[in-house]
Amino acid sequence: MTQRPTTLPVWQSDVRIKGYRIESIVELAVYRRIERICPQAVRVMVQPPVRESAAQARADFGLYVRGKPTLYLEVVGTVTRDGRSVSEDAEALRDAIEERLLRYVGTAPVEILHIDEVCDPVVLTTRLSQAFARAQAL
Repeated sequence: MTQRPTTLPVWQSDVRIKGYRIESIVELAVYRRIERICPQAVRVMVQPPVRESAAQARADFGLYVRGKPTLYLEVVGTVTRDGRSVSEDAEALRDAIEERLLRYVGTAPVEILHIDEVCDPVVLTTRLSQAFARAQAL
């Protein structure tokens, strides 16, 4: 049996928000925190296309200010801030995660939220508040 931090919501197999499927319990936790603290000046999109990307890439979340995407949020739900994978299965996903994050290099501003940040409500609130402030300043 795998332990789950008690701060994460119970996972449901098919969760849709604004017509888009939330991929993991970690993303759902982020979205629920976003709903609680998002400033009125920021609009949040779920699974928006990364406008600056040449490929048909989608972000986990997009922060829009004055109708324009200003910052993307990527949730890395299998890797901690210090780069450790949370399991052997997660380690197998490392290349795909790194490839997904590379699409932002030099093209679009992005904030990356790691699983240990998501599992700590205080840290998650702080990181999201910083992301909202950054989105509004861009």
